Amino acid sequence: MARPAGGGPVSYPSDRLTGGVRRDPAGTPAYVLKVRERLAHLPFYASPWSLLVTGSREAEAAIWGDVVADCLTEINVWLAHRVKIVGPIQKVLRHGGARGIDTIAHIRAPSFGYSRDRMPADWGHWGRRSGVIRNAAMVAKVPVPNLCLAFFASSSRGTADCAAQARNAGIPTVSITVEDLYLPHAY
Repeated sequence: MARPAGGGPVSYPSDRLTGGVRRDPAGTPAYVLKVRERLAHLPFYASPWSLLVTGSREAEAAIWGDVVADCLTEINVWLAHRVKIVGPIQKVLRHGGARGIDTIAHIRAPSFGYSRDRMPADWGHWGRRSGVIRNAAMVAKVPVPNLCLAFFASSSRGTADCAAQARNAGIPTVSITVEDLYLPHAY
């Protein structure tokens, strides 16, 4: 996208969370800006700090692995400033145990200091409703998530359902789409 006349910031109408304007001079990716913006308005509660990760099964580790790592890094930087105030924090990363984003997050979590809480759906018992039932359980399980990251590598009803359930439960939720990966970085 071309820079507007007068050299002002470039506007992206689809990015409602940051007001459609990229202002970061460091060249930070769009998806990290979304996480940063949500964290800026997030209250901090003492340990344990719980993160719910949901995402498309079609996500490829070669692309989305770095995206998940960048988001976990941004959250860790945010948490590091709070640790100075309250002391060490136990961090929990909860996911549904499916292939794709869930597996990527499960593999990456320990290197960012997170314990893992894998909650796979019981397809044999609940049938087609299993995903929705599992999503509700992930949202409600104590410790209730402080933040939900929803990664949309493709259209995904399960990811959309989990993100909607998290929002409806009052859990701040950041949706990261394919478009966020390819929007130009801030300048």
